[in-house]
Amino acid sequence: MHWISRIRSTGRLSAKRIAVLILALWAAALLLPPARSPLTQRRRPSSAHPEDAGRAPRWLLAQRNGEAVIDGATDPNGIPDDRAQSFVLLTAAAAASEPAVARARAASVIGSIRLQSADAPILSSVANRYKEAFVQFVAGRFAGDEAAYEQSRRNLVLNAMSQLKATLTPLGWAQVIVYAQNEKSRMKLVALPDMTQRQAGLWDRIFSLLAVRAQGMTPYGTTYRSQSVTGTVLYASAVTDSSASCSCHQSSAAVTISAPGGTASNSTGLGGAYEVADAQYSLTDADFTDSTIEVNNSFYSYCPIANTAFIDFGIEDWLPLRLIQAYYYYQGQQVYHRCNPNGYCDVVSAWGSAPFPSYALADVAEISIAGADICVGKPVDVVDKCYSPDPKP
Repeated sequence: MHWISRIRSTGRLSAKRIAVLILALWAAALLLPPARSPLTQRRRPSSAHPEDAGRAPRWLLAQRNGEAVIDGATDPNGIPDDRAQSFVLLTAAAAASEPAVARARAASVIGSIRLQSADAPILSSVANRYKEAFVQFVAGRFAGDEAAYEQSRRNLVLNAMSQLKATLTPLGWAQVIVYAQNEKSRMKLVALPDMTQRQAGLWDRIFSLLAVRAQGMTPYGTTYRSQSVTGTVLYASAVTDSSASCSCHQSSAAVTISAPGGTASNSTGLGGAYEVADAQYSLTDADFTDSTIEVNNSFYSYCPIANTAFIDFGIEDWLPLRLIQAYYYYQGQQVYHRCNPNGYCDVVSAWGSAPFPSYALADVAEISIAGADICVGKPVDVVDKCYSPDPKP
């Protein structure tokens, strides 16, 4: 290493020694593995190209780098409030031009929040305005880095939530906040790839030996699953959101409902950074039984700059399904009350159309979604009074 000492003393390096140094670096570079984004390290192989989007493997997020993923089911506090509120607003919104299933899903989400009659149209109006602004923002070009992009996106949510706080009743505002907090368990954050990286060539690998890279928080994409019931119809949505300042990501989402009485599914195909797949399933007589409803959700997003599918997984939700057969009485407001209440489906929305019978023996399907029990009833027989005990309490 005497020639290094000479460099320090003379400040010069001969052409021969420059060549030796380059050859040494070249040899070292050949021994290095190809440069990869931190997100792609220690992960199971997955589809790397858009044409493979339909073959997303199902594997657990726990197998990824723990710093790259936050699962709201195990770490709800890791999901930012504004991101959860954004998804509630987006799923509660649907423009008149959107498919009927999207409009029905939006109404069902608002119904799940159980707002007072005066608050529901306010949430719908603010959510629709927010979605319009969000879609325009995601589709447009952004002049700035990821931090500025995330702040601009966050400002959209904060403005919409400020409008809700100012116009909803105090109870309605609290219901929206609580609903958004509970929905965090159905969200996952996935770090976006380093879009400054590309497949490294020889010179990239040589000079990477001399580079110093700063470490810090990376922006993230989000996946979300939403399920709700209105009447005898189950709605399910799968959302993939990988929007970033590059406006370059291509995403898809797919959802399938499998019940004892049949199936329903929908998928978006490969589109923009934000994609939503909505499916609806109408309960049949075969679904009034003790069983489960399976909802399969698939999420995919591809970055052409980093040449990687950084979101590529599926999640299965199992919704317990239980049959109750009990006596109910009608007291108005299109609601039936259980003759022998026991804490399970004591109140059920009226079935059919008026006039409603005063007493009825009913089959009720109790569906558990994210810890909440939803009760769907259908009449078995009209009776003259309340009886006890219930055939299947």
